[in-house]
Amino acid sequence: MKILFLIFISTTLLADQISDEKWCKKETLSHLLDEEKFLHKIQSSPPGWMEEQIAEDFSNFLSKGISKTQVDETFSQIRKTLPHPRIIRYRIINNELYRFFPEEEPISLADNNIEKALKTLLHYCSFKDIDFILSYFDGIPHRKLPNDFHITANKELQAPILFSAKKKAVPHIILIPDWRSVSDWWASDISTILPLMKKIPWEKKKDFALWRGSLTKAIRLKLCEISSQNPTFIDAKLNQKVSDPLRQEDLGKKGFYGQRVSWEEFLQSKYAFTVDGVCCAAPAVQWRLLSNSVTFKQESDEIQWFYRAIQPNIHYIPLKNDLSNLVDKIEWAKQNDSLCREIADRSTEFALNHLMMEDVYLYFSLVLKKYGSVQNLNRRVVEKEMKKNPNWVNIHYRKS
Repeated sequence: MKILFLIFISTTLLADQISDEKWCKKETLSHLLDEEKFLHKIQSSPPGWMEEQIAEDFSNFLSKGISKTQVDETFSQIRKTLPHPRIIRYRIINNELYRFFPEEEPISLADNNIEKALKTLLHYCSFKDIDFILSYFDGIPHRKLPNDFHITANKELQAPILFSAKKKAVPHIILIPDWRSVSDWWASDISTILPLMKKIPWEKKKDFALWRGSLTKAIRLKLCEISSQNPTFIDAKLNQKVSDPLRQEDLGKKGFYGQRVSWEEFLQSKYAFTVDGVCCAAPAVQWRLLSNSVTFKQESDEIQWFYRAIQPNIHYIPLKNDLSNLVDKIEWAKQNDSLCREIADRSTEFALNHLMMEDVYLYFSLVLKKYGSVQNLNRRVVEKEMKKNPNWVNIHYRKS
């Protein structure tokens, strides 16, 4: 079946000479980018913090490089311990995108958001041939994953894995933007928030905190408890039900559930909380930094690609990991309104300059370029292997 699919793809490519514009519209997310801004960014020197974070993530591989053997061994180990379709192996060969489909997985006929984002970058940038593993999980460690699932028996054969979030101490993980941030999800958030920021300036905001989220970590229950004890200035509730009916009933009795709220309601509050989800919270931290409200961020050892650049009391007000100082921090904020406004202004300025769609794609492109500089693939060997192995599929022209 896979051989027939490959033959179909090949004959389609030969028969159908699609214009670049048509391909771009069907296969990429280029409509989310301001092309002029993005081209300027990729042709200019990137922000120092981006280069520093990427250099740190690749530090374990700078001296020895990343070989195809390492990627083979790492992916093989992943397939043995966690054969999950959300951990995928890709290759960029001759600036086209290939995906490995294990025998038990059907060949998908639609691109996911990351694949569309990769094709978007391939439209604008030229990359060296690379062979890499990418996870669609929200971060590592995930509660369903063993902490060392990605570690090979022989550490010398460990290849990096691209993740959207991680704990600082977890080795061999390369941070990339999450699937929401490269897609219409974050683009839609931006287009909704920007006009509301003008409509609701700081002077019109209320000395109040509003939070909604799912129960991905116990600390979110703690936030709901604090809210129930301080309802005059905090409204924090869960807006997704849990799978256990008895627990759901108990949480309901405690008043920990609330309706979803509009963007306008969120932005009317001066104080915006962010607490870790599965691993960090994306793109929740981004929109709070953009919102022109002051962000209260739980301090933890979980990080995303841009965390290096934001600083406590400069871009956000830090909360202890257990949220034990949350009420005190809000009382402080009420008494220091001008300082909070300055923090909100700085965070908004940072988001406007470093977290827009063009910046998200810039960072992703820098990661792929760095990967190419560390890995040295033999194109002839790789192409020969893919020709013999029907599990490798060219998805570059999937829709076309």
